[in-house]
Order: sequence, then C-alpha cells, then structure tokens
Amino acid sequence: MIRNYMIVAIRRPLRNALGAMINIGGLAIGFAAVILIGLFVQNELRYDRWLPQVDRLYRAEFTETGLGYKPLAFATAPAPLAARAARMNPLTH
Repeated sequence: MIRNYMIVAIRRPLRNALGAMINIGGLAIGFAAVILIGLFVQNELRYDRWLPQVDRLYRAEFTETGLGYKPLAFATAPAPLAARAARMNPLTH
C-alpha cells in the first residue's frame, strides 16, 4: 500500500509540473512567513530583558486627545519629563 502511495506521489507532480511548482512555492512562502513572524514575536518579547533591574523598568506615554478623535498614545515623553527621569535614574549615576 505504501508503495502505491509513493508511486502516485512521484507521478502526480511529473504530470502537472506547473501545479506542483505553485504548491511547493506556496508552501515555501508559508514556511518563510511563519519563521519571520516567529522571529518578530520573539524579538518583541525579549526587548528589554538584557537590562539590569528589568522589573523596575517603566514606560512613559503621552496620550493626545482631540475633539472627535480617539485618544492616541505615543511612547514618547515631553522634554521636562525626560530630563527629570534621567536625573532620577540610578543607573546613570
């Protein structure tokens, strides 16, 4: 039975070469996409883990609200807040 499956698996791509190439190409693109997405997620989850005292790490956000718009959060801080945070950082002293 396995021998018959092997024969069919070999003959089918030979008869329909274009279809086989499209299927194999799609499979390769799918594998590449999964690998790239996995690498991106891994990088995002390990973003600040190399820093000492990572459990004391915080992120300052600036939220802008406009009339009739949803609030937008930015991962930036105004200059006075950034200067004060730099003075309070024990790692820079």
